[in-house]
Amino acid sequence: MKKNNLFKAVGIVILVYILMSWIVPVIYNLTGAEGDVSYQIGLVSIFSVILETFSGFGTVVLYVLLVGAFYGVLKVTGAYDKAMGLLSSKAKGREKLTLISIIIGMAVISSVSGLDLGLLIVYPILIGLIVKIGYDKLVALSATFGATIVGMYGATFAGTLYGVNSTILNLETFSQIWAKILFFVLGVAGLIILVLTYSKKNKLGTKKVVKADAKKATTVKKETKASSSKTSSKKTSSSKTTKKAATKSSAKNAKPAKVSEDVSTSKKTAKKEGSGVAALIVIGILFLLMFLGTTSWESIFGSNLFATFHDKWTAFTIGGFDVFNKLFGGLGAFGTWTDPMRFQTYSMLLIFAMIAIAIIYRTKIADCFEGFVDGIKSFVVPAILTILACSVFVFIYYNPVITPVTTLLLEATDKFNVALSGIYTIINSVFYVDYYYLAYSTLAGMPSLYEDASILSIISVMFTNLYSLVMLVAPTSVLLLVSLSISEVKYTDWFKFIWKLALALLVISFIVFTIMLLV
Repeated sequence: MKKNNLFKAVGIVILVYILMSWIVPVIYNLTGAEGDVSYQIGLVSIFSVILETFSGFGTVVLYVLLVGAFYGVLKVTGAYDKAMGLLSSKAKGREKLTLISIIIGMAVISSVSGLDLGLLIVYPILIGLIVKIGYDKLVALSATFGATIVGMYGATFAGTLYGVNSTILNLETFSQIWAKILFFVLGVAGLIILVLTYSKKNKLGTKKVVKADAKKATTVKKETKASSSKTSSKKTSSSKTTKKAATKSSAKNAKPAKVSEDVSTSKKTAKKEGSGVAALIVIGILFLLMFLGTTSWESIFGSNLFATFHDKWTAFTIGGFDVFNKLFGGLGAFGTWTDPMRFQTYSMLLIFAMIAIAIIYRTKIADCFEGFVDGIKSFVVPAILTILACSVFVFIYYNPVITPVTTLLLEATDKFNVALSGIYTIINSVFYVDYYYLAYSTLAGMPSLYEDASILSIISVMFTNLYSLVMLVAPTSVLLLVSLSISEVKYTDWFKFIWKLALALLVISFIVFTIMLLV
């Protein structure tokens, strides 16, 4: 039922766009040139677009499936349960602190690096942890997906966002940094307040865990008393001689038995915790590599040592043969994974991570393959939702009927207008699924309209900020659809939960944009 809810949400957007192609009389291409005729989207075109989406966004779909495969391998090796047990034990008694730390951590990483869909690799384990310590799935979704989007809303250096903007608009990285930090602080604060208020109102978190533990303790106590009353009658019927013999035997063997039991228990605990740590280390290294690869180091520090080192070792030759370039030539340097091809690199890292997990836990190839297949099966629905969401952009690419509608907003006034430009950005963000394509399709034309660098810096922040805010609620947001699917939350439930925060942040955005224009 929840999956059908998601298909309906994205399906409605696709249907609306198809109907628009029959209503809007004239189309424009992506460069803004007027066309002579309009092209209505027919049944054959719909299927063609879906097939075209596979080729254009195949790397994204593959990445989503491999995330599922990775967790399938983790589960079949037992690493997932051990890691989850270790994390939940560390979080016990600190549930609220754990929740807030996850929100802030995810937001900071998203803001600095621009990891959006890349953060999906930690969603399953974090969502599982948050639910395990007593919160519901809406809270878990807020602390993962919500925090990621809030980080993008207040992005500071994000390579996949401002890195793209800087290339197109030729802007400095620290331009309007005060506004970016303000958006980040207000966004994170708003999300934390929303989550804590909701949790307190619904008595989630620590109270729920305490009640569950108290109930369990009461049950165990009752069972112990019942068992004790039954065995006491049997003990009174035993002879004194038997009691003495048993006592002597018990006295001789009690201490060694207890020591042996304690040693055995400690070994099992150590093995369990060690196994959990191993899995978390693999996930941590995987996550670190993606963070290093996506963060725009050159724009932040003025140089990229990773790129310099990358050039040197790929140029290394043995006997005049550039062996490293041949082996790893397709792998970009850290700090340059900002275009859509980054998902190809992410997928490769996931495969290496699965191999490492299999080796560490000494799992049979057949079992790993079974976990791999089961994991992919569990992520088939998220993958299909990804295809449908990405197909919206393919519709625009071949049938840009939205362009004449949004162009009217920019042509309504000769000067830059915050309200009209903001609405223009919001509408386009719904249909241009990936920010990379949004920027190169619509933002690229801004320098020809506005020559003032200060106006372009405001537009840069506006596009990044409002695009991220739209991705928080839009049924075409790939990360939202995938997150809702794996957390088993309905789109309507999420919208009811988050809409007040989204509206508040929208008002804040336009207020700040206006101040930026006046300063």
